[in-house]
Amino acid sequence: VLNPPVGAEAAASEICTWVANTLGEKGARAEVWIT
Repeated sequence: VLNPPVGAEAAASEICTWVANTLGEKGARAEVWIT
């Protein structure tokens, strides 16, 4: 994400972690890259 608003990284991390834990394979993890 380029130039995200304040708080976007935390929200993206929460969403990606849920997706990895719920839909991913065992041991999956989330990563959020913001510049």
